[in-house]
Amino acid sequence: MARLEETYIALHALQKELKNQLSIHDYPEALQTDVTYHGTETAALKAVSRELGLVDNTMTSLVVSSSKEQAWFEEMVPRVDRFPLLFWQGSKTGHSLDTYPWQADLVKKMMSRYLGMGAWLYRVMREAAYYDIPVGNITGDEPLFYTDIDYARRLLKKDMVLWWSSSGKPDLGGLEEDGFSTDELVNPEINTPGCYSNVCISIQVKRLALNAVAQSAIVNEMEGAGGATAFDSTSHTLDEYAKGDARGEASLGDTAVSPQAFAVMKEMIKSWLDRKDGGAHLGLDHFWRWLSSGSARMFDPGLQRFVHGLMKKTFLQMLAEFRRLGSNVIAAEFGQILLLTAKPPGTAAAYATYLLSAVTSHEVFKTVELHADRFYDFLLFMDPANLAGVICEDPYSETIDSTISITMQWNIATFLPPTVQEYFIKGIKKYLVEIFKIKSKHSGSSRTPLRVLNTLTQGGTDQIPLDAEKLKETASIEAYIQKTLTRSMLRDVDSIMDAQRHAMMEEVMPDEFRFPLLPGSHLALTNPTLEYIKYMCAVISLVKEFANDVGVLKKNLLSHIGIREFSEEATFRNPCQPFKLPMVICRVCSTMRDFDFCRDPELLPTLETRGTTIRWQCPECECDYDRKAIEATLIDIVRRLVTSFQLQDLRCGKCKQVKSDNLSVNCNCSGAYQLTMSKIESRRKLRTIANVATIHGLGLLKVRVYVSLRLPSDSDIAGLRRILFR
Repeated sequence: MARLEETYIALHALQKELKNQLSIHDYPEALQTDVTYHGTETAALKAVSRELGLVDNTMTSLVVSSSKEQAWFEEMVPRVDRFPLLFWQGSKTGHSLDTYPWQADLVKKMMSRYLGMGAWLYRVMREAAYYDIPVGNITGDEPLFYTDIDYARRLLKKDMVLWWSSSGKPDLGGLEEDGFSTDELVNPEINTPGCYSNVCISIQVKRLALNAVAQSAIVNEMEGAGGATAFDSTSHTLDEYAKGDARGEASLGDTAVSPQAFAVMKEMIKSWLDRKDGGAHLGLDHFWRWLSSGSARMFDPGLQRFVHGLMKKTFLQMLAEFRRLGSNVIAAEFGQILLLTAKPPGTAAAYATYLLSAVTSHEVFKTVELHADRFYDFLLFMDPANLAGVICEDPYSETIDSTISITMQWNIATFLPPTVQEYFIKGIKKYLVEIFKIKSKHSGSSRTPLRVLNTLTQGGTDQIPLDAEKLKETASIEAYIQKTLTRSMLRDVDSIMDAQRHAMMEEVMPDEFRFPLLPGSHLALTNPTLEYIKYMCAVISLVKEFANDVGVLKKNLLSHIGIREFSEEATFRNPCQPFKLPMVICRVCSTMRDFDFCRDPELLPTLETRGTTIRWQCPECECDYDRKAIEATLIDIVRRLVTSFQLQDLRCGKCKQVKSDNLSVNCNCSGAYQLTMSKIESRRKLRTIANVATIHGLGLLKVRVYVSLRLPSDSDIAGLRRILFR
């Protein structure tokens, strides 16, 4: 453990040069250290406890920086509970030893953490002063703790009974055990596959939940809602209560919420917005995480579901506003929006600035934060996990760069054998570049905003007059598909078939021609050449104008390998069964993202990570997500899925009416009753979740899914225990 003093002096000098943080602790110019070695962790912690005993009667406070929980230190170091304790919880990255030799890395991380303590103490004391909480009483997740206290105090001032609970359910005097909802919160998602040659803008959306609550009255007014739904009568006189005219709760769908509780929450948010200094930013940034986290003491599922409904209303109003301003929506979800503009390359940045400022200046969306993070000059879009585009590197430039920057993300390609993946990526890349060059060459007077490819237009049967350049462009693309692309794909098909024949002659099929087994796999794929043709034609057909030419191309390729064009095996089906955990929030920076376990490349195993636990890191701050909390959420999803299947209604297969009695065998129309939810589809979803649990090492989730798939015997239970604890 060398160079402790030298490392401290170097880092301290660098900190003094930066001078970008306010600190409450004065650091000395030099530091004297004493190193003692212990054989085990228990012996080292006992030594720490003995050192604390020497300062037991002094005015000393402890700051503990660790990725472990505070309860662990209280158990392992007995004298810790005798001192005022400030727990500085950090990410596992800052406390892990990822390099070898580890001594130098350990010393640097330890000294950096010590030098950052002063700034952290300054921030914590400001936040404690803002929320009027003693610093030593701050425990657990700081943003959730602050918001719980603030909200509870405001409710008490209104003479309301609190539902404070640490069990993950609100304390409603036992009523919380009676209510059980099997419905999940479903986020609105929009996907419009196609090929787009105008500039496309990817926009990040933040603080949507905050805005939905703050502007709830305006949102409901725009939809024509009133009464209790709009919360226009949250306070009443004694005479109104005596006459029974006062409503005790408001409803949104199947959700019942106290108007008074919602009004207090709205008042709390407005006070944060009026005063953003101190610790108000924590409440603003982590509001939705607090509202949806079972770790919060004031967690209320009904309130969460109600605000989620307001978020959907606000989000749909926002999309309508984008359309009113001249843009169309290609893809949209709560955290991300992909827009198609009417602008050619060169004016994208100015238009994006105008577009975002126009939306956020609207009274309904003034609290939402919008940021344009990527511009596409050309885009092939199937879904958020399958796209390819030409990126605009400098959106502020008025000239088009001669170099082409391409981004490609094809989840369907990962289900092909490795050898076939190379042909697929190479073919799509060449196709993208050629179509983009043809479009760019003939653009100009022929550019018709938002109607270039007739993908997102209403009234698609309307005929648009074509000028000479447009006719040349159409002829060039048709010639490319009919000649160049057809010959190129026929050569690739022949090459794949030759390589496949050689591979089948081997005693063991090489891994290069084996279909990979991924978390979302649900199809039995056996013919690499056939799958290559289907995937390529599915992507090429995104250019809707040339569907006939692509159909002829697919017919020729299928006949070349002896497959009929309209046979069942020639139909393209997405090989990935998606499984998404929506709105996962980082506890450090409050960034919200969806965990797409089957399609997100960051969550899928690679050759380097195969056999190891895949780290779940926030893309913004690179801190680790809470794996235990995510696993608990996934287990709850499995429970809801199984319960929904068991409690589902029976529906007549003939007249589609729901069964209304318990004794009839057939419907009145003589039709047989059928399940609303297919058993095959439910088992497929459970198998997908089991694959996710296996790859990510989620033992409890894996056992829960296995038990749900079939009723285990005693021997099965023993086997499940071995799976869990191996």
